Amino acid sequence: MVTRQSPPFESEIERPPVDGGLPSLSDLFDSDWVWQRYVDKFGEPEETPGHLRISQFDYHPQARAVVSYVAERAWDDFVIEEPFAIRIKPGAAPRVFRYPADPYLPGLAPASTGPEAHALIARHVGMRPIRVQVETVRYRSARRGVLRHRVYDGRGNEATLFARVMQPARLPAFMATGVAAARSPFLTPRLVGASEDLGIVWMTAIPGETVRRAIQEFRAPPVDGLLTGLAGIWALDAPETRPLDVRAGFESGRRLFAQMLGESPASAAAGEAEARLEDFVESWLPTANAHNDFYDDQVIVTPEGEVALVDFEEIGPGDPMMDVANLSAHLSWISRFGDNRATAAYRREVREAALRRFRWDPHELTVREAYCIYRLSTNAVRHLRPGWKEETEKGLRLALAVAAEAS
Repeated sequence: MVTRQSPPFESEIERPPVDGGLPSLSDLFDSDWVWQRYVDKFGEPEETPGHLRISQFDYHPQARAVVSYVAERAWDDFVIEEPFAIRIKPGAAPRVFRYPADPYLPGLAPASTGPEAHALIARHVGMRPIRVQVETVRYRSARRGVLRHRVYDGRGNEATLFARVMQPARLPAFMATGVAAARSPFLTPRLVGASEDLGIVWMTAIPGETVRRAIQEFRAPPVDGLLTGLAGIWALDAPETRPLDVRAGFESGRRLFAQMLGESPASAAAGEAEARLEDFVESWLPTANAHNDFYDDQVIVTPEGEVALVDFEEIGPGDPMMDVANLSAHLSWISRFGDNRATAAYRREVREAALRRFRWDPHELTVREAYCIYRLSTNAVRHLRPGWKEETEKGLRLALAVAAEAS
């Protein structure tokens, strides 16, 4: 059966090359095929969307792929968005699902619905609200969601909680990293409740702006405050969580680039970067507890000037120098592609302060920054847009330029 009408994609995106392990991969970029899968699952809507937009591409060559779409309908001056996703893997029929009924995140649907969120908060947080307002903050299909719960008690009091929704198997590690982060010098959200079966954790809200925004608005916090917070994390005993795996990250990037870039200037840049980083990757080992995903959007500056760490789920065995290198890599990326001089200056300050304070070898810090930029370069593939291949090449060329500084 063919539907009456299939909405086109918002913009044409170059399709990935053929993947022998996932023969239906190219179908995920055929709007007729995608919309037919939607209609087969949910039925044809009364009004066909104006177009489809690809929002995420979670791809592991030969193994699986999840493409997240947004169906957009114009309604007067408003645009109504409906997120849905299709997951494929070898030997299985495509799996189609839409927000908030994500089969990999069983807590998302109840946490997204006012009455059910009300009951969950009463049961797991211990509050007795008369009303709960729910807002979606972030959602990544099959991976995670963040919801804002505004809780009202009937006496004019309001509290804001953030509900992090994850795959239930991930919750024990998240709780362990939250306890570890709370022992660091950083201000952190309080974990006030959890549902193990559903994979939901509720945390208090911390007002403020991200360090990224503060840097760009010339309100950057003192670098020493960030380094003091990190040093406190490094001094902790590592929780029983999975360690940072530099080799796995490198090989994941290499497989993705090899599959996606074909014969192109971007592919040549990937090969050059990989050759420069190979010796570092081969010799790297975890040395201490670390944050393992530290950058300027994970940290908030409160109105009182305190520095708060709001994302900490990767804390575990790792590499302190990599934490600073990852922050520097994000700042390098923004200053190069955003032309923000304040960010470039802050990056120099971060590096100089860390090298001075911890007496690190500049070469070792720089090669780690090059590795982190290499990993960041996969983002253009994971958020496919027109020109994604050229954007990937720019990132890889930046990784090469930073790697050359370490030579």
